[in-house]
Amino acid sequence: MKKFSRISALGLTAAAAFAIVACSPPGEVDSDVKIDNASTFENQSSPSSSAESTSAEPSATDAAAAGEQAQFIDCVAAPVTEPTSISLDCTTNSDMVTEITWESWEAETAEGTGTRGEDEVAVVLSQPTQTESGLAFTQIEVDGEVVTP
Repeated sequence: MKKFSRISALGLTAAAAFAIVACSPPGEVDSDVKIDNASTFENQSSPSSSAESTSAEPSATDAAAAGEQAQFIDCVAAPVTEPTSISLDCTTNSDMVTEITWESWEAETAEGTGTRGEDEVAVVLSQPTQTESGLAFTQIEVDGEVVTP
């Protein structure tokens, strides 16, 4: 019985030592450089005042004022101007507005009519945002209702 106790104690001691070594890697050096994560990130752009912004990137309004034409990115497709169809469900592509005719395509909004199922609907694209691909509309409204693809 004594041998079993010594072997057990030795095994527990070895397991504890291994656990401590595994949690504290050798040569670990704490750093003053911290990386933002979801709990520490602070948005540097303030939607309340664009005059206070010191960002080097142009805002969507600045890009529109400079004559850059907003485009639309349908799910993961390439950005286009005045698309003839828009997917309203990016997971299955089962809900679409097709045969879109655009009455206006301005810097801040685009308005048109198209077919959804068998109904004619009004489509409004708005809230242009600067993206890697340029200025792009980020909100879709169909018959006055905001749709999130």
